[in-house]
Amino acid sequence: MTLPKKVQLVEVGPRDGLQSESQTISLAAKLQLIGDLAATNRTCVHDRPGTGLSDDPTADERTVDDVNRSLHDLLAAADIPGPYVLAGNSGGGILSIEFARRYGDEVVGLVLLDVPAPQGDLDPDLQGVSPETNLEHMDWVDLEHRLAVDPPDLGALPVVIVTATDGQSGVKDQAYWLDLSTEARQVELDGEHAIQMSDPTGVAEAIRSVL
Repeated sequence: MTLPKKVQLVEVGPRDGLQSESQTISLAAKLQLIGDLAATNRTCVHDRPGTGLSDDPTADERTVDDVNRSLHDLLAAADIPGPYVLAGNSGGGILSIEFARRYGDEVVGLVLLDVPAPQGDLDPDLQGVSPETNLEHMDWVDLEHRLAVDPPDLGALPVVIVTATDGQSGVKDQAYWLDLSTEARQVELDGEHAIQMSDPTGVAEAIRSVL
């Protein structure tokens, strides 16, 4: 793969590959996390279709399988072979869990960044959870139900659950994910829901710990 001599950094505002928050997070904060990781490991940030600089989805309704197939195909097209360590915040975290379920032989580590336990009875009328009310056309109701009734057994895959002190839920709720793997562990970091921005150094250390 031939790398460009330079790249253009664009501040696209909320909901790009490093955040899923309604407020804008500074470019400097995002670059700190990328810089920490890229100093020792190849690091990629993904804008899912409908977010950031990616095109809008072509389908009116998409399932988690559609979303993860798109990422898997993108990695192949970009000639970025596995194995992969996946790190995802909030909804990106539960998508990463399902990626590990489907493509487990290509995943060597999983880091969940302030990911609440799934809601098996999520109200489809809530704004943003049904395909027609979110930019990704994603069926979050189906995904949450799937993980609530049939969470994957990821064997001995290294899993780190990072819970933010001021995040969407607490340590007890997110401990739900400890059953994903015999090698799962949980840490708490001081910060808000977008913990990768509140404590990029701590998150980088959590990601490296599964390598």
